[in-house]
Amino acid sequence: MAVRIAHHQQDRPAHWRTVETPLYLAQTLHTYAHPQVCLLIDCLTLWLNNCLFDDTVSWKTQRQLFLTQLAELPGKKILVSNEVGQGIVPLSAVSRQFVDESGRLHQDLANLADQVVFMVAGLPQVLKGKL
Repeated sequence: MAVRIAHHQQDRPAHWRTVETPLYLAQTLHTYAHPQVCLLIDCLTLWLNNCLFDDTVSWKTQRQLFLTQLAELPGKKILVSNEVGQGIVPLSAVSRQFVDESGRLHQDLANLADQVVFMVAGLPQVLKGKL
């Protein structure tokens, strides 16, 4: 995982400001949002995982704060996530919870978004809006 993270960091343009936010995403977005700023939020499924499996936070609270904040923030926002619900239904309760929460989050985000693009093998499939 460390190698993957390092690869992603090296691919970023030097002028990008990077903020690592493992749990309190709504608070971070509020801090950095501005009408002339584009926020790239990557990766929502990793954030979901962090919130679900950290006993110091409530996923439901963090999720609601994020959705509320996202709807009110100025500027452009680009959200990146992983589709985890197209495979078989996981056997374990923990895996099912992760897949279910991810699906609910994606549905709520799609309702808020002007545009939704599903990428497969580098090819965009527009699900909502125009590319």
